[in-house]
Amino acid sequence: MSKTQKIVLGMITIWPIIYIFIFIASIFSFLFGLQANGTHGSTAMPAFFPVLIIFHILTIFVCLGLLVYYLRHMITNTSIAQDHKTIWIIALFLGNIITILVYYYIQILRDTQIRVTPEISPSTIPSSPQITSPTT
Repeated sequence: MSKTQKIVLGMITIWPIIYIFIFIASIFSFLFGLQANGTHGSTAMPAFFPVLIIFHILTIFVCLGLLVYYLRHMITNTSIAQDHKTIWIIALFLGNIITILVYYYIQILRDTQIRVTPEISPSTIPSSPQITSPTT
């Protein structure tokens, strides 16, 4: 994957997190705006609401697309051990947005894999010391 493709994928990957903050800020600004104006019983829809709904729907589709892309990438990635793939896939479904960000950083941006256990061969295992009793 080229550097440009990684940057574009990273921007798409981080969009759901950015959108969450935009959504919360816009809803709070609307609610506090109503409170400041003294229009507690107003049922008028704010002007930005249709735009917010469009961005909301688009973000849902982006999240679904990211889920499919990263699931496919996890399954076809040969640099990840099979037992690690299972953990990544479970984490993807349980912690969707956070897992996608972590996976992007570890497996795509850095192009490396995490090695949890080093390879141990019999020659690298230290031999146990010999215990001798003192002779008198």
